[in-house]
Amino acid sequence: QLSGLADSQLDGLRSLQLTALSDSQLDGLSSLQLSGLSDSQLDGLRSLQLANLADSQLNGLLSLQLTALADSQLSGLLSLQLTALADSQLNGLGSLQLTELADSQLDGLSSLQLMALADSQLDGLESLQLSDLSDNQLGGLRSLQLMALADSQLDGLESLQLSGLVDTQLNGLRSLQLTALADSQLDGLSSLQLSGLSDSQLNGLRSLQLTALSDSQLDGLSSLQLSGLSDSQLNGLRSLQLMALADSQLDGLSSLQLSGLSDSQLNGLTSAQLSSWADTQLDGLRSLQLAGLADTQLDGLTSLQMAIFEDSQLDGLSSAQLLALADTQLNGLSSAQLSALADTQLSSLTGAGRMAGLTIAQLQAVTATDIPTLTTTSVTALLAGQVTALTATQIAAMTATQLDSLSVVQVQAIATSWTGLSANTTGQNAWTAAGLTTTQVTALDALHGTGTGAMSVLWGV
Repeated sequence: QLSGLADSQLDGLRSLQLTALSDSQLDGLSSLQLSGLSDSQLDGLRSLQLANLADSQLNGLLSLQLTALADSQLSGLLSLQLTALADSQLNGLGSLQLTELADSQLDGLSSLQLMALADSQLDGLESLQLSDLSDNQLGGLRSLQLMALADSQLDGLESLQLSGLVDTQLNGLRSLQLTALADSQLDGLSSLQLSGLSDSQLNGLRSLQLTALSDSQLDGLSSLQLSGLSDSQLNGLRSLQLMALADSQLDGLSSLQLSGLSDSQLNGLTSAQLSSWADTQLDGLRSLQLAGLADTQLDGLTSLQMAIFEDSQLDGLSSAQLLALADTQLNGLSSAQLSALADTQLSSLTGAGRMAGLTIAQLQAVTATDIPTLTTTSVTALLAGQVTALTATQIAAMTATQLDSLSVVQVQAIATSWTGLSANTTGQNAWTAAGLTTTQVTALDALHGTGTGAMSVLWGV
């Protein structure tokens, strides 16, 4: 009977009369008849009555009619009924109405329906409601919709939900939104998802957030992404995290970024990682940073890398660190670099075990002031070719004790025609031409009576 009433007749029904209708009576109303009811009439429908309407009937409700429904009425709609609503109908739901929907009702919204919601509507969804959405539903949210969500709403997304977002969705998150995410949420982002974030997005990550990322997540950051991180962000990386970075990733760090790393962070770098750094990166290491590197780390520096260090940087290396360097590494140090080393540093390079490994240029960089400080053991370690390469200034600076320690082979390096058995004028002249002074010969004579050392025999003193 109700189905046969014209709209003009239905207009006469009051809201209370509609309230009193049974479900079986309401079943007779068509979608067109429902679409013709006024807001004041629809106010009479109870939640249970709405729950019993067929999808074909609900299709008649206009968006404005849905807008006018009270929360107590909307609570009657089942998830399947919401699923059947068209986008044009859902557009009528206000943010406050969406806020009041139960999780069981929201389960009925498809990804496409969520995609069609306006930002002003999504404002109504609370964090708990978002946390209950399935991955399939979240897959419907566009990047612009995610961008419009408040921090308090994003708090509801769990790590597993974030892990299900595609790159095009993540691109919608603003840097400030990323800043607000908890560590437990960021745990859900995979290395591939992190690799897709832009520099402006990564700028939103706090140092503590970076600290909490796992090695497998950091694997996703490219060298360009790392190059865009600020010092305050890099401060968040732990030594173990830096150790896990690939050479191709570390390539992105600039000298300024490296200069800002703490000793505890640098301790995480391996020798292989250091050996892969470009000169422009090593330029950033401060003397104090170099001082904090372990021998096992310094082992990674090549001779070419050693050659580019400034004097101010080398100041940081202790004598013990220099002593631990291999000859092949030290060969990279120029005479100018050696000349700038402090006495305590130089002493580690001119010890008995290192003298024979010094290049001619390095040996000639030892100053006249440093020559007298060499031990006799260091002096006797000089190869014949090194003795020949000593400058006149260096020879003139040698003490009587050092001269007395020279072997026959070492003396013959300059006195080439001397047999080593007795005094020899030709050999004496050769040493005089090389820089030896009469004062030194006098001092050598004063050491003892008739000496048995090679130099004493040459001079007959």
